[in-house]
Amino acid sequence: MTRRLLAVALPLTLLVGAAWVMAAPGPRATRPANERETVISFVAGGDAMFGRYYPDGRYRAFAHQRPFRKVRHLIAGHDIAMLNLETPISAKAYRKPYRGLTFRAPPRMAKVMRDAGFTVAVTANNHSFDQGNRGALDTLKHLAAAGMGVTGTGRTPTEAWTPYVFQKRGVKVAVLGVSVLRNYPVKQRSAFWTFVHRRKIHEELPRRIAAMRSKYDFFVLSIHFGVEYYHTIGRFDRTLIDKCVKAGVDVLIGHHPHVLRPVIHTGKAVLFFSLG
Repeated sequence: MTRRLLAVALPLTLLVGAAWVMAAPGPRATRPANERETVISFVAGGDAMFGRYYPDGRYRAFAHQRPFRKVRHLIAGHDIAMLNLETPISAKAYRKPYRGLTFRAPPRMAKVMRDAGFTVAVTANNHSFDQGNRGALDTLKHLAAAGMGVTGTGRTPTEAWTPYVFQKRGVKVAVLGVSVLRNYPVKQRSAFWTFVHRRKIHEELPRRIAAMRSKYDFFVLSIHFGVEYYHTIGRFDRTLIDKCVKAGVDVLIGHHPHVLRPVIHTGKAVLFFSLG
């Protein structure tokens, strides 16, 4: 397969854009014989949360009706528009506040994200289970009702580990959301997520990626990792990503540090280590 990858950074702190150009059909792409090129556009946003609880139990919603109104023109219209949803979406609070770091967003925010142009939400991060299993299930329900795709959580382990897939003219792009981080031990009963413990992730995550990679033409990994507010990339994280690239990752989208980190083009992949 001959393929070229072009990544273009957008002039916005939390958004990055890319376009894939398939220059010639290959074994993983089935397209009409007279079609030689397919362009798939991609845009990604950083961590998003729309409300939180404080230690004293007070709840505050941060988002107004149109939080993306000034950047909608950068989001809408792309084939894949991804956002790291760092909050459950639920009308109910199922858990008591935990150290002031318990998040929850009202159900209307699912439609707000979709109306802004986002097509897929990454739900694997250290706040996935802030409202327990029921909150995680509510999140899936509200995202589905709004027409949003999901990667990172599911009703079964298999569903959670199944990537979001976009297909255009026979070209398949997989997006898999994964988290290395959690705020507290999670008992997965009716909801599951793609969390991998730090002790196991160097072996387990590349193995999982390699096992599913041949099904897709391009593979995007969205990973929640790193140390907050550090601009540098630690050796542990860089080694992990090098292994994931070797396993078949074409594009890395990093989340969690809340600051921008370097963008690296390895020749085989484009790595955005943190979108902020």
